[in-house]
This record gives sequence, structure tokens and C-alpha cells, in this order.
Amino acid sequence: MALEREHVSLQAQIKQILREEITDGVWRQGAKLPPEPGLMRRFGVSRITVSQALRDLAAEGLVIRRQGKGTFVSATPRGWTNLAALLQRMPEQHGEDLEHTNNHVACVEPPGAVALDLKLAPGEKTWVLSRVKTLDGAPVQWEQAHLPTAWVTTDPRTLTGTDWGRHYFVDLLRMLTGQQARRCRAFLQAVALSQQVAAAIGEAPGKPTIEVTRLWHNELGQPVLLTRSVLRPNGTRYYVDLPEIPQKGVEG
Repeated sequence: MALEREHVSLQAQIKQILREEITDGVWRQGAKLPPEPGLMRRFGVSRITVSQALRDLAAEGLVIRRQGKGTFVSATPRGWTNLAALLQRMPEQHGEDLEHTNNHVACVEPPGAVALDLKLAPGEKTWVLSRVKTLDGAPVQWEQAHLPTAWVTTDPRTLTGTDWGRHYFVDLLRMLTGQQARRCRAFLQAVALSQQVAAAIGEAPGKPTIEVTRLWHNELGQPVLLTRSVLRPNGTRYYVDLPEIPQKGVEG
């Protein structure tokens, strides 16, 4: 893979590429990344550059470096969470720490904004899947997905009794509609907790928090899934890596 040799450091570019692959699900939770020599060949850079990029990802909590064993995608990013990680699909979790509660399925006429994003005809309904994720017994995130009924070929109520909360919403899309999510646009905004979400995560209505809305499209560009994720207030801090500013007028 050819890297840009100007403006942005090679280390920063490699870190960004690997980060995006992790948050896009190319490297799943617990997966082992290629060894440093493999990354050196892939990017055409030195071991020092690769090592520094991996150290930066480890500092963000996205990977864990194990002496003599390699580098692995972290199960639970610790401390500060990169904004890119916030926008990723919630990974499947099989440990005891992350649980899924209040899983609910219903067929409803969606709010106007949802109908507009999904390009629904007047009166067309969606299947709604809602759930709460808890960590160490405390709710940390409320999630909801809207699936247009026109796309659904398997009754979502058949999910009742299964731990579908552990699946990506895009995996549930494939299971219930046969559609593949190919492209996503994410929207991040500050919101006040609604009565519904506040009750689900044990917070007071009206508290400010972060909401992420994702609109997923199939290979034909048709919207097939809309998801919302609301994070519990005061739970995590977020940061964004800004690109390096090119230096001007610096003589060699």
C-alpha cells in the first residue's frame, strides 16, 4: 500500500489505516494483527515506524501488545476512547462483563425523520429492535434499529428467546432481510435524554448526552437500516486526532 510521503507522517497514516480497519470490523475483537515484518512489507516502511504506530494504538486502548505473542485487538478500549471507535459497530462480546438487557421487537410507524431517511412511503412501517447494553451491571448504552418492513423476509419476532443483543445490527439485517450493508453514513450530535431512553439506562430525562445515528445502504445505494446509539452521560471522554498542519516557509 502506497502512503503519502508529504504533509502527514507515515506513522500517523499507518495508525489511521489500522484504526479504521479495526473500527470497520476488518480486525475483530481479540483478533491478532499481522506481525511487524508483515506490516513493514505492506506499508513499505521501517520497523520503527510500524512499532510507533502500534504503540499509539495501544495508548488509545484499541490494541494490546503482548511480549513475544504479538498485537491483538482490544476487547474493551480503556480510558479515552477515540471518536472513530465511537462510530464503529458495537462489537460482539462473549465475556461476562458486557450484557444485553431489555431486548424488544415491535412493528411501528416510525417517526417522520426516520421515514425520511429510509425513504419510506406514507404509512409504511418499520420493525424496531431496541436493546440496552450494560457493563458490570450498569447500563452504558441504549441502541435501536429500524428495518423497513418491505425488506424483511423473516419475522423478527422469531428472535424472541435468542440473545440477538450480541449481534451487530448489520448482521441482523442480513439475517432478517438477506441484504448486505455496504455503505454507512454516521451522524453525531448532542441531545437531551428522552423519557424512553432515560428510563432504560437509569438516568434523569433531559440530561445532555451523545447520540450517534447511522444510515446503512445496500450495494445499490438503497437505505435498508437506520440505527441509533445513545451513550450514558458522563461515562466516557472522546477525542479526535486532527491532521498534522504542514509547515510553511521552513528551509531545509
